[in-house]
Amino acid sequence: MCFSDRHFMPVLVLLLAGGCAPPDRSAASDDEVLLDVTSFVRDQPAIADSWYAYDAVTHILTPRPQSYIFAIDDVNGRHHVGVDVRSYYDADSAASGWFTFGIAAYDDADGWQDAVECQTPHSVRFDGPVCVDLLQAAAVDCDDDWHLQARVFPLLVAEAGLVVGNPGLFVHSVDAMPLSHQVTVSTHEGVELQNLPAPDAVLTLPSSASADLNWERKRMAPNLPVQGMAIGADLDEERVHFLLTPRRTLERFTLHLDDTSASISFASATLNDEGDGFGPFSTTTDVDVPLPAEGRLVFVALQADDAMPFGNAFSVADQLQPPDEREWDFALERVGGQLRVTLSPSCAVKTEALDGRDLEDALPSFSVVDQES
Repeated sequence: MCFSDRHFMPVLVLLLAGGCAPPDRSAASDDEVLLDVTSFVRDQPAIADSWYAYDAVTHILTPRPQSYIFAIDDVNGRHHVGVDVRSYYDADSAASGWFTFGIAAYDDADGWQDAVECQTPHSVRFDGPVCVDLLQAAAVDCDDDWHLQARVFPLLVAEAGLVVGNPGLFVHSVDAMPLSHQVTVSTHEGVELQNLPAPDAVLTLPSSASADLNWERKRMAPNLPVQGMAIGADLDEERVHFLLTPRRTLERFTLHLDDTSASISFASATLNDEGDGFGPFSTTTDVDVPLPAEGRLVFVALQADDAMPFGNAFSVADQLQPPDEREWDFALERVGGQLRVTLSPSCAVKTEALDGRDLEDALPSFSVVDQES
């Protein structure tokens, strides 16, 4: 059985926008910015919410037919463990949030061993995260070394216009940052545990500074590779970012870097009552954020009336158990000398070139401004 004493993060459900289709232009009032939110993207971790299929009629989560190979590096070398998700519901009560995992060790001589089952000791939906030691096929306190974490996180589903409390799976690693009990993972669709390939046949995701949100999950990768970061290391000063937030706002911002700080220029537009567009942007606010030292990060909230940044004493590894993801929009972090941006999962972004536009005139390329009376 598994144990965790981490407290529960309440589930948040907020209306953010008016659904999947572009809004009806006739519904907007003067100067409203009409958006097709389907072009906004989130960071794409190795697993997160990709472990399940959702039935919109019954609201049941069903584990996808896929298995995972975990590579675990510790003081005793490298170990490989196969994992699948067998259920999200308690067998007796049918209550949700009770994960059951199948866990199989790999032996270099005998291959994949018979799987054992581990059920979480409580519901991650109601009672907080559960962290699992895969080598012991049992849970541990989340303040100890762990390999797999199950927890509810606030996820922005831009196409549906919602921020929802979503059950996700996360692995103990940060791209390019060595950790104790470092973990990488590969996903094998349509493969049962006993039929997983030998670990040495699985390729490693190559390091990259460029985003590719469709990166190959069948390769061994950390929890969030740079390829899976919507902004990541692409910090071109001639780009403007449009950020949907759980505060019912669209934030427009640019980043300008010098040796010691990042200058952030941002403005906010508020979602209208009908949920089909945004009003005019506010006056642009400029804030200087001290750049983090190696292995550190700064959490940033784009709110002119609130302190920003906050949390500059955090290690990059603290993203594995982050502060409430509804309270910050993105983190600016430094790993291996590289500065990069990771998004809160409660936000989504659209990035495009300024193309000579002033920031105050920049609107997302797919938006429509209604200036008719």
